[in-house]
Amino acid sequence: MSKYGTEPYDPDAAYGTGALTEPNAVRTLRVLVLAMLALSLASYALMTVWMLSDAYLDGVLAMYEDFGLPADEAEAAADGAGGAAGAIVSAALMAGLYLVVYFGLRAERNWARILGIVFAIIGIVSAAATGLFSLMLVPYFDLDPLLALSVGLYALHAVLVVWWLVLSFRREVSHYLRFA
Repeated sequence: MSKYGTEPYDPDAAYGTGALTEPNAVRTLRVLVLAMLALSLASYALMTVWMLSDAYLDGVLAMYEDFGLPADEAEAAADGAGGAAGAIVSAALMAGLYLVVYFGLRAERNWARILGIVFAIIGIVSAAATGLFSLMLVPYFDLDPLLALSVGLYALHAVLVVWWLVLSFRREVSHYLRFA
């Protein structure tokens, strides 16, 4: 230490090579990924239970009949929607993608941030398309409590996705994950 209270000049020390401190936004990103995973799984479970109900089957049959499908083809199409096994497989795939992003962020990898951004944008676009398609289905289904709760959880999930995107584009987050 010099008499002026500063470190003496060292030509071998590069500027900015000290340890980076993790911004709070990076911790928040990790927490948000887990929160979105939990909300997605809960919403998925509620939607699956609703889709296995008689009310859903009646609505799908009425919709297909209005589209001009004969009753036996409409019932076959409604039964071929994938059921519980399809829901479990797709929920497991979705959970796996969330966990890839989470563990990548935990390992402080920038690719995880980029992958999360890609997944979030794809999710927003698919949610918008699903929402528009769902408007067509409104006359066929009563809004029962399971469906309403599932839609509410999905809306909360969408808010968290937007918050995640905003945080992931912050300068200190991208800098930290690139150089950590």
